[in-house]
Parts: sequence; structure tokens; C-alpha cells
Amino acid sequence: MAQDIPDENFSKSYIFDKKLDRTTPSLLLPEGSIVEGLNIGRPHSVPVGWERRGGTTRFNTTPIASAQVKGVFQCINPEHDIQAFYAQCNDNVYTGNTVPPSTTSSFGSLIYSLDSGTSPLFGMKINDDMVWAGTGNTPFAHSGNSAYPDAFYVKHETGNTIYVDGYDKVRNNRSDTNILLPQHSGASEFAYIGFRRRLSGFSIDLVPGVTNTMASGLTIAALRNGSFIGVSNLKDGTASPSGVTTLYENLGHISWDASTEDDPYLLPGTKDHMYWYRAGVTADVTNGILAYQIKVNDRCEDITNLWSKLYWLASGCLKSTVTGFVDYSGEVTDGTDAEYAELDNLATTQALYIGFTNKTFGLNVKLVPGETNVQTQGHVRIYNWNGGNNNWTEITGTTNDGTSSNGYPLTQSGVIQWDGQSIQEDERTLGGFVLPLYWYKLQWSITMPASVQVWEVAQLEKPDTIPPFPDYDFVVEYNGRAVWGPGHEFKMGLDFSQEGYPHVMNGPKAGSTGNIFPGIPTCMAHLHSYALVGGIDFVAMMEGKVPGRFDEYRVTNNVGVVAPHTLLIIDDGIKIFSQTKQVNAGIFMSHDGIYMAEMVAVKVSQPIADYWDTGSTPYIEPEYMDDSYAWINYQTKCVHFAVPMNVNNSSTKQTTLNYEIVYNYVLDEFYDLHKRAYPASCGAAIIGKDNQKMAYIGDYSGTVYRTNTGNSDNNTIIEHYLKTSDIMTLAGIKPDPLNYSTLLNAVKVKAKAQAVGNIEVLFYPDGAESGSTPTGSGGNTISMINSGSGYAQGKLKTGQGGILAETHAMRFRSGVSTAELNTNMQIYGFTIDARPEKATDGP
Repeated sequence: MAQDIPDENFSKSYIFDKKLDRTTPSLLLPEGSIVEGLNIGRPHSVPVGWERRGGTTRFNTTPIASAQVKGVFQCINPEHDIQAFYAQCNDNVYTGNTVPPSTTSSFGSLIYSLDSGTSPLFGMKINDDMVWAGTGNTPFAHSGNSAYPDAFYVKHETGNTIYVDGYDKVRNNRSDTNILLPQHSGASEFAYIGFRRRLSGFSIDLVPGVTNTMASGLTIAALRNGSFIGVSNLKDGTASPSGVTTLYENLGHISWDASTEDDPYLLPGTKDHMYWYRAGVTADVTNGILAYQIKVNDRCEDITNLWSKLYWLASGCLKSTVTGFVDYSGEVTDGTDAEYAELDNLATTQALYIGFTNKTFGLNVKLVPGETNVQTQGHVRIYNWNGGNNNWTEITGTTNDGTSSNGYPLTQSGVIQWDGQSIQEDERTLGGFVLPLYWYKLQWSITMPASVQVWEVAQLEKPDTIPPFPDYDFVVEYNGRAVWGPGHEFKMGLDFSQEGYPHVMNGPKAGSTGNIFPGIPTCMAHLHSYALVGGIDFVAMMEGKVPGRFDEYRVTNNVGVVAPHTLLIIDDGIKIFSQTKQVNAGIFMSHDGIYMAEMVAVKVSQPIADYWDTGSTPYIEPEYMDDSYAWINYQTKCVHFAVPMNVNNSSTKQTTLNYEIVYNYVLDEFYDLHKRAYPASCGAAIIGKDNQKMAYIGDYSGTVYRTNTGNSDNNTIIEHYLKTSDIMTLAGIKPDPLNYSTLLNAVKVKAKAQAVGNIEVLFYPDGAESGSTPTGSGGNTISMINSGSGYAQGKLKTGQGGILAETHAMRFRSGVSTAELNTNMQIYGFTIDARPEKATDGP
């Protein structure tokens, strides 16, 4: 039976110094906890109080297209003053007109067209390139539109047939390292510029003191199908404005129309397999013109797998005779010229057959000194095996025989090269070889003299050109290499490029890890000197810095990365794995929550676990949670997860990302949900030209935004609120607080004063699901307007009779009316005025 107790009016204050917790029963949470929030965060990542999140401002005021922005990326290269900003939208990739935090009308220029329906891309700067990969499209790359050439040679018409290598002379900004440019208009004096992608121009810096004073013109030719062909629409920025002299009078920019007809080729006499451009002059120019820096302008285009410059020794070597084959495989692969293949008196009807496990577009042939052909002129013919026609097919087109001099084949060691892109060879068995190889047949138009001896044959491995580059779902930089996944041949593994060359996927320093993972990798992130690799049902660590040492360490066996674009590395000290040691760690979304991982995986999302329960409201739509996207805001120390949140427990599927779950990794707490006026479909951390590291997002309507800036979502008000846990107001006052009901008479907030805005208060007595407003004449708002104090001064009375309950909870909300456009409810705690009303007898 209840009994009356004396009047004991009291006031009690509560500080918001506890974390959000949606899953623990509200009554059991400590005072100062909250159970729900919208668009709130900690002020300056200090674990006391809550405030409205930062606003958003448009980067591009005109949408790229009426389509989803699927990714934003950045490529920074201080050496070339590059700070390129990219967006994926409408099955295209665009580069920005300006650098954040500046804004622009249109986003920028289209630089690459994707295949229709390409998934959100993974993009990363690897060495000097921005490299992308995504499901449904061939990997592609871009330098940011300025890079040093990968090769630069000058060949002078002075009887010297050797290239002058200018690689180290034009790849810096020092005028004291330079190279002499072509001076004569002869048929063999040119400069050669090589690059890993097709070019549309280059700039050239000339050493001061000597410029051209002779009337002359510039020629530029691109290597196409083995021959140099003049480019179209050539414009020479080094030319004299008056037109009296038309070449090398000034430093300047040279441009032409890029062409998909340009082919990669091994420049004869070099080991450089690239796209080549040849520059010459139409008339002799002034002597002594020196260049000290050249920068090329490349196209953003599909990556071409170029030769590694590393040779593989032959797997087989046979010489045909009238009685059969002679096997010289051991002699040409033992590394010494003491043993060799005898080609003495080899007839025109006989041949030398060289076999490899990989396709070939050239042979490095080494001859025993003094045992060469110096007597008879002729030429070599090369054949590949055509399995479709079941015969040997001669390789036509341009063939360069580096063993020939003055028409004498096999007179010197050298490379025999052909255009491998124009042929499709097949494997076969031959002679005593039961293992099928790619065999190449070499016949000469002459009978060889009495003593010609070959002591080594190695291949220039032909990169796969059909397709031009394997399709991959993602790419990551790993210890100087591009690592691609899942593997092209071994799907439960990864493929890796040669170190320093993302575009070189051949040779002894590139390859595959093999099937080392328990499932198919869908994402990867570089952590310290190793990497986290995620699949739908596993997380593993990839160890080892070089091929041969790559290995897998299992982090989880059943927990996987459900959304590949949520696997991130937090490059900031966190203590979740240790109370004394700070580490960098990975974070990702799985099927049942959010995990952090280093050597082990730890679920950090228990306070918001209800979002992964379809029996709760709201919940993350399971069918579309794999589309979730995460990014880091280093200013607020938070990871944002854009998710498809079904807010009404509706049978209608939530197919787009409409809310953000926000996790502060320094405080190890969640901020609950962020809802933007323009929901984010993707995001990334971007370094601005002012050296700030900011978070940028893209939306579903072709617009990119900067976040955590301003007080509104591009002039749209930001509603924000928090709801307290159920409070036993007599805790610490009465020895048995649950046996009392409390009459709540008034609430006063401790909040920072603002220029505009109110705090709306709703009450939830005894765990009520719906909030109620007080019955007093003062309404349900507390003014935050500055009245001379740094804190809001208003008090909300609950009305006559107060609010009687055993427990009380409150929701504090602001940013509701248009008059509160820029308001920020910066609330640190609240005070209640109440009194115990009655007690209940015990048993």
C-alpha cells in the first residue's frame, strides 16, 4: 500500500559524459547516457556534451548528370604540382576544374568512359599514376595529366647508330643536366619519347642561352603497327609568334590529337616496350639547343601490360636436320658460352625451334664471340604455330633483327623482334618434348657458314594483349606494387605487378599468389608493411614484401567484409586493442556489425547492434547492405558508414544509401545516425590546396560536397536531437529509488548560447514509446538565444501537476523551423526540478 511522504523538493543535474547505447536496457544505463541521436557528435571529439554535426557545401553547383556519384578520388604528385580531383558518375570519370576547398560551377572534364553499369571503382595512387579497377571495366590509369617520360632518346645523324639516353637528363628541373636536341633534318636524326600510355603532347624546357634562329618546323610521328606515322593537328608552342622561326625558339608546349591507333612497341636497340613518339625537324636548326626537362601529357585510358625488360630463358631449343631434331635446350640455358647450339651449315630448308611456356614477341640471341656469320648476307623468317590451321604461319609485318649488321644475320648478339600484337599463337608438342610449349621457328634465307654458334636464347615475354589487361574488381598499392584482385587465374588469390610498375604484369617479378585465401577476395587495404584482405566470409592478413614471401595469416574464419567499400585503414593512434599501446587498424562492415582488425578482429558495434536485426526499427536493409560505403573524416576522428536504412520496418526495400552510421575511433563510441539533405552515396578523405584534410561525398544526383563545413546542408536546415536513457531521478537520494514515483516539475538545459534557435523538449515517462509535450503555458521549447551569458538561461516547466513517473527520459531537439537554419544545439547536460511523490510498500 502506498504511503504519503513529506515534501522533499530537489534539483539534480546530469552531464552528458556517457556513450550512446541503443541495445542495453535503457533503465540499466548510467546517468548521462543517450539511447538515440540524429545528426549529433561530440564537440571537438571531447567526451562530454553533444552538438550538431557540421554542414555540407557543394563543390560543383551544377550536377555532373542526373546520376549517382559512385566515387570521389584524389591524385597528389608534388613533383609535378598535381592535385587532381576525380569523380565517377554516369558511367564516366571526370577530373575537377579546381582543387578543393575551392568550388566550381561544372565539376570538370570527362576524361574516361566506363563500360555501362561499372561498379563503384577502387582508385589509388601507385607510384606516379592514379590507378582504378572495378567490376565490369578494364583497369585504367592517369597521371593527373603531367608526368616525366618513361624513356627519352636522341639519335644524331653523325654516323653513330647508338641512341643517346636522356632519361636522367630530362626528368628534373635542373638546367645543368641536359641533352642535345636533334639539329639536322636527316632521315635518321630524331628524339624519341616513350611512355606507358598514349600521349597528346609534351612540354619542353630549354637551357637558356641558345635558342633556334633558323627557319624550321617540327615533326611528330607516333609508332603505329611497327611504323612511325605523322600525328594530326600538331601545334608547336615553342614556335616564334612571328613565324620567322618555327621551332625551339622558346620553351613551350607541343600538342596533337591523341589517337587509339598508337601501338606499344619495343624500340629497336632498346629494352623499352612503350608507346613511342618521334620528334624531328624539317630543316637544320641552330647548333647547341639543349633540353633539360620534358613533361608529357597522357590520356586516361586502359592499362596496357608492357614488357618487364626482364628475360626468361628458353624452355626448349631444337635444330632440325635431315634425320630429325637435335636438342640443344641444355646448351642454350646453362649460362656459359662453353656449350652452344651448332648452326654450322644450316640449310635454308632447316630451322632452329625455340620453345617457351609463355608467348613471345622477341628473342635475345647470344652468339659465341668469333663464331658468327660474317660471310653471307640474308635475312631471317619467323614462324609461330597456328593450332587452328595446324601449320606454321610466318609472322609478317615489321621484324627487327638485332643480330644483323649490314645485311649479315647472326653476325652479332642481339634481339630479334616482331609485332606480337598482330598474331595469336598456340601451344604444341615438338620433338621429344611432351609438355606443350609456344614454339617459334627461325629459318634463314641463306645457308649458314661453317661456324655459327648460339650459346643462349631468352624470350621477351609477350604481355597478354587479348584482352589488353585482365579485368579486376579492385586494386591496392602494396609495398611499391599494384596488387589486383581477385586473381585472374587463381580466384582465391591476388595478382601483383612488377615493383614500381603497376602496368607490368609479366616477367619473373610479377605474378600470382596462387589460391592462398579461404575464399575469393573482394577488397584489400594496406596496413603497415602488410595488408588486410577481405572476402564475403573471411578476413586475412597478407604478409611478405616480395614475391616468394607472400603468405596468408587468417584473422577470421567466419566474419567477412559484406561491403567491400567499407574496408578502411585508420591512420591514427587507437587503443581498442590495448590500453597502453596505440596502433593503426582496419575497420569494416560485416553481416552482423562493424569490426576493427589488426592481428585479431573485434566487434565495436554492440551499442548499435539493433541495426543489424530486421526485427528492430530501423534496420539496415540486408539485401543492399553490400552497397554500403565508408570514409574517414580526420577532422572529427570519425568513420562514416553510408548504409541503406529501412526506417519504417517496411516491406518496401531500401535500395539506396540514405543514412550514415558514425563511429569516433578515438573515443570508441558511435554517434548514431546522420541524415543529410542530400544522402551520400560515397565519400573520401581529400587533402585541399590549403593543406587541410577534409571529407568529401557524392550524392545520387551528380553533385559532390564538402562535409563538416558550415551550419547547414547547403542552406537546408539540419534537424538534430538526442534522447536520454531512462533516469531513476531518486538514485543517490533515496535508498530504494525504484520504489518511488517522482513528480517532474521543470527542466533546465546546460547548453551554449546561440544567435538563433530553441531546444524542443519531449518527455518519455516510464519508458513510453512516444514522447509527450508538457501541459504548461510556456510550450515545450527552451530558448538558446544569447542574453548576455555564454549559456542558455531558459527553464521549461512541465505544467500544473508535473509529470509523475518512476523513470523519466527526455528528447532534446533543435533545427526544426526555418528560423533555426544555422542553429547548433551544443548541449552539455540538464537539470531537473522534482520531488518524490509516493513510495510502495515492500512485501
